[in-house]
Parts: sequence; C-alpha cells; structure tokens
Amino acid sequence: SIYRQSYESKIVEHGKLMQSIAKEVRKLKKRKRAYQSLDQHDSEVTLAEIKECEEAVQDLQLKLELVENDLDQLRAKCPSVEDSEEDAKENIIHENASALKLISKLEGPALRTLLWNFLESLIHSELQRRNMKDLLARKQSALKSFEN
Repeated sequence: SIYRQSYESKIVEHGKLMQSIAKEVRKLKKRKRAYQSLDQHDSEVTLAEIKECEEAVQDLQLKLELVENDLDQLRAKCPSVEDSEEDAKENIIHENASALKLISKLEGPALRTLLWNFLESLIHSELQRRNMKDLLARKQSALKSFEN
C-alpha cells in the first residue's frame, strides 16, 4: 500500500540519517582532539571546522526528528504499517479461516463453479473501476476547462 511504501522509505531515510549523524560525531570528536593538541594559528582553523561539524550534527538531528515525526504520523494513520507482509498474510488467513475450511470440503465441480463466479465478479468489478476512472478523468477535464 501507499502507507507501507512511504513508511519503508522513511525507515530507510531514518537509517541513513543515523549513519550520517554517527559519521559527523566521529569527525567532530576527531577535530576536538586535534584542537587540543594544536598551536594558536592552527587551532582557529580547527575551531571553525568544529563549529561546522556541530552545525551539521544539529541539522541532521532536526532532519531525524522530522522523519521520526512522519513515521509517528504514519503509524497513527495506519497501525498495521509496521506489520510484515507475512504477518498480514497470516492475519488474512486467520480472519478467513472458516471460509477456507468450507471451501476445502467442496468437490471439484463445485470449486470450479465457485471459481468461475468469483472470476466473473472480479472482471465485472475491474470493468466498473476502469469506467469510473475514465468518468472521473473526463469530469476533471471538464472542470479544468470551466476554470479556464
């Protein structure tokens, strides 16, 4: 689903930001150690580098907070977004266990009839969806032409 894709992209972004923060913090620590061992002239350059690293860490932390906020919002909108696909499949099977049990007891001809009816229903639904999509596109086009 769209929520799952968005959630997964935010998780990837979160991981990259965490790695970037760790990298910047290591660089910052290295520069601070170097600052303590340098003379006055070189220490000014290193001090500027330390400030840059600190600002980079703060920027990354802000971005991380924004991504975490987005993740929280996605979890609030769709709590099942964290479930893995296997968990989702198990939930579907569990929810439909009685229907599956009933179908498993049917003989070949009855199953074929059931499958045929299901496919007809699916085809009919798909055709309706496509017709509605075309109708919506035409209405949006007409609306845009009236706006202009």
